[in-house]
Amino acid sequence: MKTLLLLLFMAPLTIIAQDEPVEPPEPFDPYPDTSDRIIHQFVEVEAKYPGGFDSLRVFVNRNLNYPDSSIMAGEQGRVYLSFVVELDGSLSNITVMRGVSRLIDAEAVRLVSCMPNWIPGEQSGTKVRSLFRIPLVFKLED
Repeated sequence: MKTLLLLLFMAPLTIIAQDEPVEPPEPFDPYPDTSDRIIHQFVEVEAKYPGGFDSLRVFVNRNLNYPDSSIMAGEQGRVYLSFVVELDGSLSNITVMRGVSRLIDAEAVRLVSCMPNWIPGEQSGTKVRSLFRIPLVFKLED
């Protein structure tokens, strides 16, 4: 009887042990080549705003909306932002590195997020994702 119970108990275990393991499917990878994932901090040809620095200054002056409550409170200063210029020139990962106030920081992020596509940076003649840092000055006129 003990032998019969032992066989009945061991039979399911041997069947389970013989099953081949099923590997989970590989997750979808939007960047099949790992070189497209790298964000370069230093590149041979730096990413730039279309038209250069002067065009960037014009864009900022035309599109910056100084928050009214920040004007009333006398808040001013530099907001330091970083962002990634993607292979297609779009901007992503916009981050405030050092800010002034919640409203001014939010305006700086809004301003950068509505910029047109940049000209991406290059490394060894190939477009690459690159990190760009920029200060935006919020200054009240006297």
